[in-house]
Amino acid sequence: LPQPTHSCAMESNQAGHSFWMTSSQICFYAAYGTTAVASVWFAFINFLGDELYHPLDYFSNKLRTRPYWYVLVILATAGMLMLDIATGEYDLLEKALPELAVCTNVQGFVLVGTMMVCESAGAAMVTMLGHQIFTKGLILIVTIPTAPTYPAAFYSNVYYIANMFFIFFFKLGAERHARHLEKTEVPSKIVLPDGAERVPKLWARAVLYGTPVLMILTNIMFLAVYLMSRGEYGKALTIAYFIIAFLLLTGCCSQYRAGTTVD
Repeated sequence: LPQPTHSCAMESNQAGHSFWMTSSQICFYAAYGTTAVASVWFAFINFLGDELYHPLDYFSNKLRTRPYWYVLVILATAGMLMLDIATGEYDLLEKALPELAVCTNVQGFVLVGTMMVCESAGAAMVTMLGHQIFTKGLILIVTIPTAPTYPAAFYSNVYYIANMFFIFFFKLGAERHARHLEKTEVPSKIVLPDGAERVPKLWARAVLYGTPVLMILTNIMFLAVYLMSRGEYGKALTIAYFIIAFLLLTGCCSQYRAGTTVD
């Protein structure tokens, strides 16, 4: 990773860099705090709750019927996190490229939230573990080239694009193995067990549909914080005004469309 410099901090002053460092810490606690909530919720529902309310998805069944897998997922997630902190890798990323740390943690938060809402807490725990492993390798890849200019935006956008690229093929692989499973009378170890393909599909849907939105919002934030750090508050407020107007207009159009019926 590049060493922490002002050029890595959006080429802005110390105030802008401090803003992104604080934001990265908030996003870090949001992502891993949500994961902790998911693990506690899983234990409450699956180990203490009534069997009538047990989720029936693949990963919930695996973690519930084999509690040692539940413990292993927690230990692996916490262990990787502690390893990053102990070796100083995360601290280096947060100091050198806090904007990239924000991107990875926001995406982790979105993935965990998506799994909690659309699948289960067990799926959310497994997804966060997978996100940790995948992101660790992806950061190493995207930071290999030297940014020509504006490192914060360059590395963050390359991360988003590479993430969508790899997750797209991850989804294709899961779908092909799932289709093969449906056509095979005798299950094989090389195909996904029944129901396991839902997590890759939901993961891909969250990334492929959510990442473009995150890219737009992140780049707008880059520009707004950069302008504010240079004292150009008028331009920054103008950008904020147009963002709010656009969101309100989008919400109104969505509500209008939902309230009308096309024959």
